Amino acid sequence: MACKLVKPGFITIAEFARKLGVSGQAVSQAVQRGRLVAYDSHGKRVPPDYAGRKWLDAAEAAEDWDNRRQRYDEKVRSDDLLAARGRTAALHGELLSLRLGRERGDTIPRGEALAGVQSLRAATQRAFKGIPGWAEELVAAEQEGGLAAVSVVLQAKSTELGNAIGNLIAAAAEDRTEYPTDAY
Repeated sequence: MACKLVKPGFITIAEFARKLGVSGQAVSQAVQRGRLVAYDSHGKRVPPDYAGRKWLDAAEAAEDWDNRRQRYDEKVRSDDLLAARGRTAALHGELLSLRLGRERGDTIPRGEALAGVQSLRAATQRAFKGIPGWAEELVAAEQEGGLAAVSVVLQAKSTELGNAIGNLIAAAAEDRTEYPTDAY
């Protein structure tokens, strides 16, 4: 049985959607979000979460719909939309590349990568902690040959340290699970 409405000009959500040429779902979502005002069968305004049948004032809803659409159109320009679609496509491509790499076994699980970096960091830190031990050797070099001798010793020590760190990185690249503990 159809309800007689108090006010003329009221239409259902489905009728309003057909009038606009949009889906009923789009109009229902606008009502649920409070963007369109809904009424009950007696013409009283109802909250967006009202469970009964909802009616719209055709003129009011059309104006609200147009205003909502205009605000949306002002926010989103076609260039912005194309740029966003381009970024989305690029991210989708990256995601597919990652999935393919994981399926092929080309990628390292995050936990393993973090553990490897942590081990490499600890070994490098140990290597750098050996630098203060150079003091006696540098003092002896300075006493025997002056600043030129200190420079030669420092160059040799820095080369050794660089090689030790390089070996640590090479060990990580070869996927060794144990890194040299006596890096320098």
